[in-house]
Amino acid sequence: MKNVSLFFIYFIVLSCATMSEEVDLYEYYNNYVRYIKTNNTLFAETMLSKQLREKIKLSDKDDFPILSGFPGVLSEVKNHYQSFESNKGCLSINGYDENSAPVSLYIEYSNENNQWLVAYVEIFYPDTAKEFKNFGVCPTQFQ
Repeated sequence: MKNVSLFFIYFIVLSCATMSEEVDLYEYYNNYVRYIKTNNTLFAETMLSKQLREKIKLSDKDDFPILSGFPGVLSEVKNHYQSFESNKGCLSINGYDENSAPVSLYIEYSNENNQWLVAYVEIFYPDTAKEFKNFGVCPTQFQ
C-alpha cells in the first residue's frame, strides 16, 4: 500500500510540474500586447480575470485604458521569469522604458476554466537594473 501511495503522490507532483512547464505566461502577455496594439480591446478584455473585470467595471470605458496602457511602459524587454502556485501564475518582465530607465512589470495570472487570465498588474521602477528580480513575482507578494 505504501508503494501505491508514493506512486500517487509522485504522479500528482509530476502532473503539476508538467502543467506549469508547458504554460508560457510570457506568450499570454505577448498575445495581450498584440491585441492592444491592434485596438482589439474586446478580445483583450476576455484575457482579464472575472474578478478584475468586475473590479474595474469594464462597462466604464474610462477604466480599460489603464489595463491597455501597462504594456506600453516597456520599450525594451531584457528578460522575463515565471513561477506558479496552485491556480496562480506570476510573471516578471524586466526591461527599459523610452528613456532607458529600468522598469519591471509584475503580472499575476489566475487559472479560470483552464485559461490563464490577467488578475493583477503592477509596474515597478527600480533605481537600477541590479534590482531586477530573476524569478516570477506576483504583485500581491509586495502587499
